[in-house]
Amino acid sequence: LAAQPQAEKPPRQLRSEALRAGMCLARDLMSPEGLILLSAGHVIHADLIKRIRSREARESSHYIFHIKND
Repeated sequence: LAAQPQAEKPPRQLRSEALRAGMCLARDLMSPEGLILLSAGHVIHADLIKRIRSREARESSHYIFHIKND
């Protein structure tokens, strides 16, 4: 019998408070204006998390990040 391919798990949806260095975006991160801020496949690093949180505070907004499941 041939092995059945496993269905890919849906990405986790997280706010910036839950981001950790090394996580990988499953989908593009879009601004409210429709601009791509980060592309799918981008690996999150500590400095980026700080910049994201600063932007959210400045804009009084929150982004949702779609993170790949390992």
